[in-house]
Amino acid sequence: MDSDVYAEMYGPERLAEAVAGSAAVVLALPGADATFHLVSEAVFDTTDEGTIVVNVGRGTMVEEGALIAALESGKVGFAALDVVEDEPVAADHPLTAYPSVTLTPHVAWYSEESYAELKRRVVENVAEVCAGRTPRNILNPEVLPG
Repeated sequence: MDSDVYAEMYGPERLAEAVAGSAAVVLALPGADATFHLVSEAVFDTTDEGTIVVNVGRGTMVEEGALIAALESGKVGFAALDVVEDEPVAADHPLTAYPSVTLTPHVAWYSEESYAELKRRVVENVAEVCAGRTPRNILNPEVLPG
């Protein structure tokens, strides 16, 4: 999907309208030009006091200065962030000072089951390539020969 489609589907105005009065905002979008700083002061202004923010998408979706201001004002009561703009999270990152913020090192995908599945898929893909076949889980099929 290109940036214009993202902008139409997930633009700041549409998001602000969608989350107006929300008690929680959960972000699981991919990174794109149109999602950069998608969650800003304008979005936080429309949410309820004490809103919960969860970001398991990309760190660049949340304007961190606006999030900090929303935490300070009480507009955001809790934030769970699996991603931030600059990773890994620095020990002195401003968000580490808030007891109402939980930061994880971009591991929301992790479970024993998902890790086993990841290893299984790697082995299957290697076997497919060794057999002269196209692997099932390929991110960029456009690089394959015709």
